[in-house]
Amino acid sequence: MEIIQKQAAFFFKNKFEAPFEELALKVKNILGNVDAQYIPIPSDAPPEIPRLVLPYKERNLSFNFSKIRFDVFFNDLSLVSNSIISIVGIFSDDYKMSIDRIGFVQKSFLESEMSPLLDLFVETHRPAGVKELAVRINLEKNVGIYTCNSIEALSVVSVTKLENGALINKKGILIERDINTLEEKRSEYLFDKNNLPAFIGALNTEADNLTLLQV
Repeated sequence: MEIIQKQAAFFFKNKFEAPFEELALKVKNILGNVDAQYIPIPSDAPPEIPRLVLPYKERNLSFNFSKIRFDVFFNDLSLVSNSIISIVGIFSDDYKMSIDRIGFVQKSFLESEMSPLLDLFVETHRPAGVKELAVRINLEKNVGIYTCNSIEALSVVSVTKLENGALINKKGILIERDINTLEEKRSEYLFDKNNLPAFIGALNTEADNLTLLQV
C-alpha cells in the first residue's frame, strides 16, 4: 500500500483575526524562510477559505491557514511532528488561541483488482459487469480518550505512474481514511502542546486500521 498524502486539520475555538503577514513571519522564524503565498480574496469571504499557504516543498510539508483552522499536508509524521507542535505553540503562546477539534485524513493507493470490494457484497447480491465501485462507512470510535468519527472510503481507480521512464496505467483501490473528533464534543475538548503529540500519533496509527479491507 502506497501512502499518497496525509493531512491534519486543527480547528480554532475562536476566529483568527490577526494579520496573516505577521503570522507568516512568526512561522518562518521557527521553520525557516519560504515564499509565502497570500490568497487574494475579499475580506468578507467565508472564514474557512485559506488566506495563507506556506509550502516547504523540500520537506514534503505544507501549511494552509484560514480564519477558523490550519491544515498541514505531509507524508511522514515522524519528520514533521515537531514542526506541527511549533505552529500550535505560536497560536497558543502568541495569540492565546485554543484548538478544540482535530481531523486527520490519509489517502493511500493499493494496486489491486476490483475483487476485494466485490467480495464485500453477499455472493447472491454481488453485482455483475461493474465498471465503477465505491464503498464508504462511518463508525464512531474512541481514539485515546477522544470520541471520533472514523470514516473509511474505498473506490476503484485507474492511475498513471512513471516507472523506469515510462508512463504505466495501473488499476487499484483508493483508500481514504478520515478520522475527526466529534463536532458536538468541541465544548469538552481542548488540545495543546502537551496532549497533541500523543493524540496525533494515535490518529496516524488509526489511519492504517481498516474495517472493510484487509491489506
